Order: sequence, then C-alpha cells, then structure tokens
Amino acid sequence: MLQRIRSHRVTMYRMLCRAIAKCVVRLRWEVEFFRIIDARTWTNLAGTRFMLRLELEEILRMQAFGRWLADTKRRLPITGTLFLCNRRGLPAHLGRDSLFAQLVPPFLRR
Repeated sequence: MLQRIRSHRVTMYRMLCRAIAKCVVRLRWEVEFFRIIDARTWTNLAGTRFMLRLELEEILRMQAFGRWLADTKRRLPITGTLFLCNRRGLPAHLGRDSLFAQLVPPFLRR
C-alpha cells in the first residue's frame, strides 16, 4: 500500500474511501449506506460522496463477478486481451486466461 501511495498510483484519500467501502460491505450495510450518501446533496462533500460511491460499486461489482465465475465455471463468450504480469513467483497471465473463450495472440508473449 505504501509503495502504491509513494509511486502516486493511489492517494491516501482514495485508500481511506476504499477502506470505508470495504467495511460497509463486510457489515452488509450497502443499501443503508447508499441511502445515507444519496439522501442529501452535500455540495461541500460532493467529491467524497462520489469517491465513496465509486469504491463501493467497484467492490460490489468484483464480488458479483467472483460469485458468477464460481457458480457457472464457464468462460466469458468474448475475446479477451491480457497484459502480462512481470512479478516473480506469479504466472504471467495471473490465471485470467481461463476466463475468456478466446485471447488476442499478441499479448500472450512476454
């Protein structure tokens, strides 16, 4: 996390919004949380409201995608493009090659 903040990929503010969103999802308060942040138009906190909603939607979207993959055990009927990972000890495709029916060939090489 510190490396991501130092390299300017993520700000501390965004990490805080993501942590709040993860806690809300873990406690299963998504509906109530959406109602609270949508109840009023907070002009002073419009950016924070947007970021909290964005992070919460992202977490819920990834959970739904994970559940869909676990339930169906099938590939997506689309052509996928994978950009390979250069991390040591991890497969270059990070296991995502099994998600797609077809892959674009140029991105399969290192």
